[in-house]
Amino acid sequence: MRYTIVIEESWRNYAANVPELPGCVATGASQAEALRSLRRPPAPPSEQ
Repeated sequence: MRYTIVIEESWRNYAANVPELPGCVATGASQAEALRSLRRPPAPPSEQ
């Protein structure tokens, strides 16, 4: 499957999101960092 990735620049960083997947967002200091963060699977919840 292919999804559209939207990258937005703010005065401080970059944000990447996938409009078709609500809640799928990531930020980074550069476009590349935002994309890497978006592609990285989420960390498993910590057990207490």
